[in-house]
Amino acid sequence: CSVPIHGVSPIWKSSAAASSPAIQSNAFDLDFRRVHRHAELRSNGPMQPPRKPISVIVVDDHPVIRTGIRAMLEEQGEFCVVAEAVDFASALASWVAHRPEIVVADIGLPGRDGVALVSELCRRDPLVRVAIMTALGGDEDVHRAVHAGALGYVMKDCGRAELVTCLRHVLAGRRYLQGVIANRLALSLQGERPTMREIDVLRGMALGMSNRLIAENLR
Repeated sequence: CSVPIHGVSPIWKSSAAASSPAIQSNAFDLDFRRVHRHAELRSNGPMQPPRKPISVIVVDDHPVIRTGIRAMLEEQGEFCVVAEAVDFASALASWVAHRPEIVVADIGLPGRDGVALVSELCRRDPLVRVAIMTALGGDEDVHRAVHAGALGYVMKDCGRAELVTCLRHVLAGRRYLQGVIANRLALSLQGERPTMREIDVLRGMALGMSNRLIAENLR
């Protein structure tokens, strides 16, 4: 008779186990899963952990507008609105509390307007990312916002696709002006005989270039 040794299976049991259809099937399934997984890794590369949604604060004094922006941004999970604010003070407090990746703000806020908010945020953090979404598309409004440090500028009647494109540019540190705004800026300068430098700046802004890159190209 065989004497079992701890940690080592008797030969007759190993042979029986090897011949068992159930165990052979399990071994085949395990090998198949391994081969399938290796094929996946070769075709897709190693699995990456899912990226957290991009955090956003929405600043607008109209609840309906804030709700609409939130719905557009959170529709497919790429963005997450972490806070809403109605004016300069509440926006600043929300930014300090949440430090979002992007701030989407209206210009026409009660009290200190959205341009003042952009200036203050940029003073506190030069790397802050702010996009203006407003009904005010006049040349002076655009110039003030861009000069204050806003990277993006779109109108409130833009579609979801354009808003998402704008925010992706802004997150990457690139300028984004809605096409109609960039065209209007160019037309506003036509009667004033813009300098070549002004034309180059506008061209860079329309292409989504950052302030630093525009400045480097002007040297």
